[in-house]
Amino acid sequence: MFLPRIPLIALCLALGSVPLASAGIVYSNGLPNQTSGEEMTHWMHGDDIVVTAPFTFDTIRFWDLEPTGGASYNGSVVWVVNQDNPGFPAVATLGSGAATPTRSVIQSFTSGTWAGYDEYQNDISLSVPITLSAGTYWLVLHNGGYGFQTDQSFYWETTDNNGTSHSYNFIRTGAPPGPWIINNLSAPVAEAQLAFQLLDSAGAGTPEPATVAMAGSALGLLVLSRRRRRN
Repeated sequence: MFLPRIPLIALCLALGSVPLASAGIVYSNGLPNQTSGEEMTHWMHGDDIVVTAPFTFDTIRFWDLEPTGGASYNGSVVWVVNQDNPGFPAVATLGSGAATPTRSVIQSFTSGTWAGYDEYQNDISLSVPITLSAGTYWLVLHNGGYGFQTDQSFYWETTDNNGTSHSYNFIRTGAPPGPWIINNLSAPVAEAQLAFQLLDSAGAGTPEPATVAMAGSALGLLVLSRRRRRN
């Protein structure tokens, strides 16, 4: 006695159709809302990362608005992951560096407040992944190296109010990391929340739990089929 071959083949085909996990978002402070931004060449800006369960990330993604055809991007972005003070970025850091992000134009504005500006997505790959345990941290970004201190209309885009702390800034003519000054926007939304995500590429090719379960079922049925054939 043996199991029919067709169900097993169908199961294997179904197993092959289940996608593998790819690089994923492990933290999101919110998507850009195209309504405002904080200039990040004259200033450095930081927004909080509220961690409820530990995660590891190796990519920082943020969005900016800059004049079309202009030279507001300075060829690199300084990034810092700060400890919490609490309530604003502290001196101690978990990682920092100057990186050249992968940049892609999302859209160009031809009307409205941002007419003549492009929206870019920027992905910064970290050479060493960072693991955050539960707690509060801060992502700090600056357009160009520390020597760039002139307003160049390079704006870190805001996101909708996400219920966490305001973002903060300090003018680059001061010594890092401050004094920090709270970012405020005009009414009706006073809080300046900045759009960014943290991603982990290490999960690429790792099966989802459902895939693992299906694989186990398929192997179990195959083994059972072979045993029954021998009987």
